[in-house]
Amino acid sequence: MSGRSKLSKMAIILVIVALAVLIIRMTSLKDSGSEVQQILPVEITQARQGSIEKRLRISGFIESDTMVTVLPRIGGILTEIYVEMGDAVEEDQIIALIDSEPYQLSFNQAKAAFLTAESTFNRISSLYSSKSVSQQNYEEAKANYDTLKSAFELAELNLSYTELRAPVKGVILEKHVSRGSMVAPQVPVLTMGDIDNLKVNGGVPELHFSFFQNHREDMEILITVPALENSHFKGVISNIAPFISPRTRNFTVKCRVIDEKSLLRPGMFVYLDFVLEKREDIYSLPYTALSGGDTLWFADDSGIAGKISFSPVFGNEEFFQIPEEFAEYLFITEGHSFLDEGQTVRIPGDQ
Repeated sequence: MSGRSKLSKMAIILVIVALAVLIIRMTSLKDSGSEVQQILPVEITQARQGSIEKRLRISGFIESDTMVTVLPRIGGILTEIYVEMGDAVEEDQIIALIDSEPYQLSFNQAKAAFLTAESTFNRISSLYSSKSVSQQNYEEAKANYDTLKSAFELAELNLSYTELRAPVKGVILEKHVSRGSMVAPQVPVLTMGDIDNLKVNGGVPELHFSFFQNHREDMEILITVPALENSHFKGVISNIAPFISPRTRNFTVKCRVIDEKSLLRPGMFVYLDFVLEKREDIYSLPYTALSGGDTLWFADDSGIAGKISFSPVFGNEEFFQIPEEFAEYLFITEGHSFLDEGQTVRIPGDQ
């Protein structure tokens, strides 16, 4: 065998040895990497015991149960407004004045004419009783008396209308005009409402109509007010509309606020939460523990991952009910998307 042939064989042997070493190293690295990949970090939780409320949330606005716009019954110049927005007023309290001078003159004129007609009618009546005047004279005097009496009473009524009075007890919510404005029966002067009797109207989807009709007396209602740092108030259903709006497919529910209402004001935006169902003393998990909508992953005491097929039947926006026998499991809430059954996991706190 020539020296050249020997060198070729040795070169081939060296290449084969090098390839073998490379394959062994790659296999070793692959096995090592596989072992690292199998130990995945996860977050876990245990079932909590307590209650779950299934709620329906809609939005609405605070309204006064007796909100009234004050309109004058006569026209004229507004000479005084005695109240400002936020002022509390009593029923029949004078809140503004309309220039009374023209109405006072009309009243004086009507009164003088009436008193003259009354005197004449009394005199004619006396003469008619003694048959000293004809029936025609008596009827003419009576007709004149009745006409002027009505004119006098109307003038007296119009004069009283120059004093605008509060129709209900409440709070001034809005001033529409100012002192010196010309007002008329169609011109609103003030809006006021009773803030001791507040309500919220909301539109509820029609699929809940039967449920609301059957549970209007015992349904729990929570009113949340974002403008008051999400303060909560309780409410009760006072009225349910007997029809469904064909445009919105909703029916209107009127709720009365029953808690302390000193901070609430008409016009405030609120959320209405109706408790449709409540289950006490049950075990539940957050929805982050549910994978694919029907699988629960857990880790046993050895850190080995397993899974349970489970589809929630009852829950709310955050939690769903699980059977009591699941109470001791360590359920995986983060990291289950990359797991295989039987894989080792690293739980926070483990070394």
